[in-house]
Amino acid sequence: MWDYAYDELINQSAEYLHVSSESYLNFGEIAFQKVLKKVPLSVDYQFKRKDGSLFWANISGDPIHSHDEVLWMITNISRRVKTANLIDQSQTILFYWRAEENWPVEYVSKNISSFGYTTDEFLSGETKYSEIIHPDDLQSIAQEVEFNTENHIDQFSQNYRVLCSNGEIRWIDDRTVIERNSLGEAVYYLGTITDITAEKTAEKNIKKQHLFLQNIIDGVTDKVMVINNDYSIALMNQSARSLIDNKFIADINQPKCYEISHRSSMPCNGADHPCPLALVQNSGKTEKVIHQHFTNNDSIQIVELIATPLKDDNDKTYAIIESAHDITGLIEVQNKLQDRARELNYKAHYDALTGLSNRTLLMDRLSQAIKRAHRQQHRIAVFFIDLDHFKEINDSLGHSVGDLVLKEASLRLQASVRDMDTVSRLGGDEFTIILDKITDTDVLPDITTKIIHKISQPILIDMHKLYITTSIGISLYPDDGDNVEVLLRNADAAMYKAKNEGRNTYQYYTEELTQKAFEHISLESNLRHALQHNELVIYYQPQVNTQSQQIIGMEALVRWDHPEAGIISPAQFIPLAEKTGLIIPLGEQVLRIATRQMAQWMQHHPIDCRMAINLSVKQLQQKDIVDIITNILSENKCKPQWIELEITEGYIMTDPDKAIHTLEKLQKIGITIAIDDFGTGYSSLSYLKRLPINKLKIDQSFIRDLNHDEDDKAIVISIIALAKSMKLNVIAEGVEIPEQSHFLQKEGCTAIQGYLYSRPVPEQEMTLLLASKTIDISIKS
Repeated sequence: MWDYAYDELINQSAEYLHVSSESYLNFGEIAFQKVLKKVPLSVDYQFKRKDGSLFWANISGDPIHSHDEVLWMITNISRRVKTANLIDQSQTILFYWRAEENWPVEYVSKNISSFGYTTDEFLSGETKYSEIIHPDDLQSIAQEVEFNTENHIDQFSQNYRVLCSNGEIRWIDDRTVIERNSLGEAVYYLGTITDITAEKTAEKNIKKQHLFLQNIIDGVTDKVMVINNDYSIALMNQSARSLIDNKFIADINQPKCYEISHRSSMPCNGADHPCPLALVQNSGKTEKVIHQHFTNNDSIQIVELIATPLKDDNDKTYAIIESAHDITGLIEVQNKLQDRARELNYKAHYDALTGLSNRTLLMDRLSQAIKRAHRQQHRIAVFFIDLDHFKEINDSLGHSVGDLVLKEASLRLQASVRDMDTVSRLGGDEFTIILDKITDTDVLPDITTKIIHKISQPILIDMHKLYITTSIGISLYPDDGDNVEVLLRNADAAMYKAKNEGRNTYQYYTEELTQKAFEHISLESNLRHALQHNELVIYYQPQVNTQSQQIIGMEALVRWDHPEAGIISPAQFIPLAEKTGLIIPLGEQVLRIATRQMAQWMQHHPIDCRMAINLSVKQLQQKDIVDIITNILSENKCKPQWIELEITEGYIMTDPDKAIHTLEKLQKIGITIAIDDFGTGYSSLSYLKRLPINKLKIDQSFIRDLNHDEDDKAIVISIIALAKSMKLNVIAEGVEIPEQSHFLQKEGCTAIQGYLYSRPVPEQEMTLLLASKTIDISIKS
């Protein structure tokens, strides 16, 4: 506590630890008297650490009656003293009243002295709180307290007058919280008292100012000037004449309006100070503007100018009558009222501790979000969030630490969602989030997991490393409700389901969605594990020339060899990999396995063929994709001429210019490029002819019903003709029956891939096929 080592204090006088010799002697006198009487001692005293810093401690001692010794217990109370000092130095007075007649005071902060009282006067019962309330206010205040108490309105505020000890009357704002016992009976009232006398006085002055301004308008004290068309003053009243400062007047016998009011050598101009004379000359009618005028004491006065035209017999304006109403006070009052209105609006809609929107604003925003979602036909997700075991933090470390935890939690929640989403604090440790414009519910598990992860990170407060978790309930609009109350209630119910499931988790209001979300997370986790533990395997589907029956290539198709589930189809995990970004490491792994295998085959079974490998959109969008592919080929000693990359139409048309640039680089190193699933996208022929591609791959959706669907036949014929006209190779995938193969051969497409020749096979079977170089099947002509 004092930062001394043990051997530094042995055989030292206790004076060593005190602030001064006087402090040491004073404490000794107090302690000596208690020891002599053999009674316990408890006193708060200030001490000095080794580095000279001061701190407060409570010293309690109990004489040991069987020995001439005293056992001292010393507790550092610096934080408590600092908190008490802050309260006592603040403008807000704290009261703690017993819920009894006349409200006896259990506690009052020392700053009650600002009203001329001491804490002892209240704590001793000498003065009851009801006795200092203004007699004219006491009955209504007591009735309101009684009403709120009986109706369980446990938080309320009152404005009333109190009597200071010297008889002075002050206005106060009393914010009261009722504490109840387990039976619901009021036991204590906790109140914060703020002196608002100045505000009340200001309100009174404002009313006086309004009356004053009204008298100006009704009277003749306004500054009135008759201004000619050349800005010279024809006539003015005494109030206006008092503004004249001869230093700014060029001709004292013929002063100009702008010389008097603005002490300027030029007429008024601009949007902020339009010239009343010019406005009236243009419109021919009365005009009003706001100006700033100098007064006779060199201060600035805000005035409302009313300029009325004076017209001759020909209805032409020859002058104006200008009256200036001083509205300086009114503007100041309006500014104050606006500031107060903004402050009150903020307090009404935002949580005082975290700054998040409160329940009122949440309800409004959710209502508006529902209206938008109804018009635009999209979904809304409502998260109901509760911090697990938060009460234990308050109980063990105090509410001040708990408040800091709540603030940090609110920051982490805001960092977990988009700016367009609303994070609110309902009260206590309960929060809500409105996720607007949800088009795909599959994103919700990722967001929820992100929140749970962020909240679970340690929070360091006053050398305490705190860990908290959270339980989250999710409801969806319109699936789980079509109004504010139902969505919040269902999200709350889902949150309690999450707590019942062991906390630190989330649940949807609909069990089916919860199961789907957990399957999504489980599959993603397993896929990450698969990438790390090389569970991905490549199957190869031969590509065959139908005329020679020779293998002219093969396509590398990824499979997941799950240790328990066995071979998993890419249809189950590729979409997930695309959404989570795992497609990038997955694609690289496929490239490495396939190119390594191709190099081995070409070493032992050298034939004229290429391996087709699919590249995803996300892979191709990488800035260094060409370098990545080049390095992988080099590592595996695989020649670029052995590889064909299959690219989807969608990627090409997303950003054609960028696609052309990337594909040209790949083609330049010797890799051939094929457009996969051709005919299913939206390729522009103007871009297609510019693309550095070598092959079109007819999608299997056009092959499947080739024998029965005339539209499919027409499309296939068109694609083959297009490829020939552009001098591109063409291959058809998904060929399963001889009739499909016959049609394709007839139309000039001799490269085929499909079950008619071979299903995708593992590396060992593909090796045997390559050794034979041909796949001989019996096709009837």
